[in-house]
Amino acid sequence: MKKSKNKHVKKNLKNKKIKQVSPKVMESSLLAEKLTIKPQLLVQNKISYTPKVSIIIPVYNVAEYLRQCLDSIIHQTLKEIEIICVNDGSTDNSLDILQEYASHDSRISIYSSVHVGTGKCRNCALEVVKGEYIGFVDPDDWVEEEYFEKLYNAGSSVSSDIVFQTKRIEINPEINRQVVIGTDSAKKDLAYRFNIIQQSAHLWSKIFRKNFIDKFKLRNAYTKRSQDLLFTIPAILLADKIVCVENAKYFYRKGHKSVCQAAYTEKEIRDISDVYQQIYSILDQENPNVKSLVQLKENLFYKRNFPQLTKSEQHNLRSFIGKKYFTDFVTDETKPVICIKNPAPNTVDKLWWGDYWLGLDLAIALKNIGYEVRVDYKEEFSNRGKEIITIVIRGLHPCNDLDKSKINVLYLISCWDKVSTAELKNYDFILVCSLSKKKELQRKGLKAYYFPQFTNPARFFPVKDN
Repeated sequence: MKKSKNKHVKKNLKNKKIKQVSPKVMESSLLAEKLTIKPQLLVQNKISYTPKVSIIIPVYNVAEYLRQCLDSIIHQTLKEIEIICVNDGSTDNSLDILQEYASHDSRISIYSSVHVGTGKCRNCALEVVKGEYIGFVDPDDWVEEEYFEKLYNAGSSVSSDIVFQTKRIEINPEINRQVVIGTDSAKKDLAYRFNIIQQSAHLWSKIFRKNFIDKFKLRNAYTKRSQDLLFTIPAILLADKIVCVENAKYFYRKGHKSVCQAAYTEKEIRDISDVYQQIYSILDQENPNVKSLVQLKENLFYKRNFPQLTKSEQHNLRSFIGKKYFTDFVTDETKPVICIKNPAPNTVDKLWWGDYWLGLDLAIALKNIGYEVRVDYKEEFSNRGKEIITIVIRGLHPCNDLDKSKINVLYLISCWDKVSTAELKNYDFILVCSLSKKKELQRKGLKAYYFPQFTNPARFFPVKDN
């Protein structure tokens, strides 16, 4: 009876009349409508206890692997669990397998819906969980029998918000990979937290205390990929305590996940960008270092995926990304202006140039004490405005178009061997980030001053090595 009702919902959605609109609008409206559909309860578990761990499994067309996953869950040595499976409109026999297992194990609940995506399925399960802790397993993976007992015992003994297992076995290719994070750390050890985000920003491999999830209303995004970033990144940064367990094994089936292996499309990158904006909103009350770590993570995402796009897609994204991250100064050219010549390119690539951030913070500092500032990038070095002072950040290449009627300052941060004495003599002042180099230049009769290279802790938080 409940099966037929689910088919009826799917049929109504399929036959619904849609006005003639653009494909993008149509796609957006269909998605919005699908996300309002609440999965129907097909099987209610019959447990009478408060589960120590609620295990959430979103299921979509994984019949080939589902039995191995469910077997590993129902045979857990931790018996006081509930298993919530959400069928995401599977078109194979995944739902039949779920119902078969539920008929033999009273701890299983089954919800079913039209295909709405992993994020929606997990969120629906989060609305009904009753466990002290909540864990997630992908339906094509499996865990060892002691997995949840090890995680629960480690977390409950110290009331940890998150318990994280640092060892996973990657299947196809067969790699025994252990993620080394380090020892338990306090909330303010951001390098430790960022290392977890870098190595393991997914939901599986962790359990979360339910009260902690409810406190911050943590949920998944509705994107096609990386839905769990909206959940895991704030969780890892906001948790008061994280416990690591090194001997709990999660088996991650890697090779067949074509969606995970494929390059990101332009639309998917835009969607993930929107997810990061939501993450910033959740972390809005935290100190700037926390948000700067998230921005670093986001920038690394762009750096990794931007080169894989077509030239046309890259062109479209430059403006989109630039509006989010590039700081444009409103410069009153009728007043005396300081121009900073920054060797970084004036493209999205400058996001991962240290020179860009160094010059940007230098410009902001000058603006904050009352100067008018303009920043010219590599392609704009020959452009002249009404500046009275030019500060050249020396990168790999010299600035060959200095106006000798202005005050010219060289900020020498690297590439000592590429800078000749003749080039140095073109400048009125030299700022150098080495005390020994300053003394060497002064012995040559040059006006050299020590000005160390700097990092803005409101933007970057250096990650400690081992």
